Amino acid sequence: MIILIYLLIQIFFSSIIVHAQEFIVTSLNDSGSNTLREALNNAAANDVITFDSSLSGTILLQSSLPSITANLSIFGPPSRAVTIDGDSIYHVFTVTGGTVTIHDLNVQDSNSSVAGSALLVSTGTDVSLSHFSFCHCNTEVNVGAVSVEQDGMVTAHNTSFSRVPPNVGLDIFFEDGSGTILSSDLPGISHMEIDGASNIFKRGPGTISLSLATIPTIALDIVVDEGELILDGSLGEPVIVNPLGALKGTPTLSDLVNSGAVRPGLPIGTMVVAGDYVQTPTGRLEIEIQPPGSTDLLEVGNMLLSMVLFSLFLLLECILKERNFSFSQQEAL
Repeated sequence: MIILIYLLIQIFFSSIIVHAQEFIVTSLNDSGSNTLREALNNAAANDVITFDSSLSGTILLQSSLPSITANLSIFGPPSRAVTIDGDSIYHVFTVTGGTVTIHDLNVQDSNSSVAGSALLVSTGTDVSLSHFSFCHCNTEVNVGAVSVEQDGMVTAHNTSFSRVPPNVGLDIFFEDGSGTILSSDLPGISHMEIDGASNIFKRGPGTISLSLATIPTIALDIVVDEGELILDGSLGEPVIVNPLGALKGTPTLSDLVNSGAVRPGLPIGTMVVAGDYVQTPTGRLEIEIQPPGSTDLLEVGNMLLSMVLFSLFLLLECILKERNFSFSQQEAL
C-alpha cells in the first residue's frame, strides 16, 4: 500500500513538470507565424528564443514588442545578422521581470524621445547583453537608449552604441541603486555616454570609454577589474583600479585607489582627484609627454603643489627616457 501511494505521488508530480520550450524565429515579419513577436507572446518562464542561423535582415516593428516578464534567453543568428528597427516610434525590449539574456542582435531607431525605448530594465530585473549593438536610439538630450531602473542590473559584453549626431543624447541612464557590468574583449574602443547613479564594474581585457554627465547629483561607484577604462566627466564616489585594470582620461574624481595603472590624459591632460589618492604596491602612475613641452598631470586634493613639483621632476626624467615614464609606488616615494 505504501509503495502504491509513493508511485501515485511520483506520477502526479511528474505530470506537472513543465520543461522549457524553444521557439525558432524564421521570419523577419513584424507579426505572424515564426516571428519574434509570436515567440515573445508565447514564451513562458525559462524558455528560449533562437533565431534561425540563416536568417538575415531587418524586422521593422509596427508596434512595440511585448514586455518580457520572466526568465528568458534570446539568441540571434551568428554574426549578428538581424536588426530590430523601432521605426523611430516604438519600444523594442522592455523587461519587467526575471533574468533575461540577449545575444547577437542589433537594435536601431527606437523611440528616441522616451527613456529606455531600446531597452528598459525595470526594478529588480537582471539583463545580460552579449555581442549587441544600439544604433540611432537616443537623439534626444538626456534620454537614454537603455534605462536601468532602481535595483535593476544590466551586464553589457561587447556591446556598442552609435548616435547621430554623436554628441547628443545618452546611451545608458541609471536610476539610484541600479548596477551594471561593462565588459569588452574586442579590439578598439567601445564608447558610451552615461548618466545617473549606479555601481559600474569594468571587466574584460578590451577598452571602454565612458563619458559622464557633469551634473552635481551624479554618483557612481566604479571598479576597474580588467582592461582599460577611459573616463571623461565628474564622479562623486571613489574609483578603484584593481591589479589587472587601468584608468585613463581627464575625469574629476572624489577619491582614487590605484592597484593597477593610472594614465592621466587623452593622451595629454590632467586627471583630478579632489580627495585621496592611494597607490598600493602593485599600482603604477604612467605619465606621458607628447608633444614636447606638454606633460600629463595628476592633481590630488590639497597636494597640488607637491604634484606640480613632482611633474617637473617627471619632465626631466621623461626627456631622458624619450617621453614615456612609468613609476611604481616605491619609485614615487
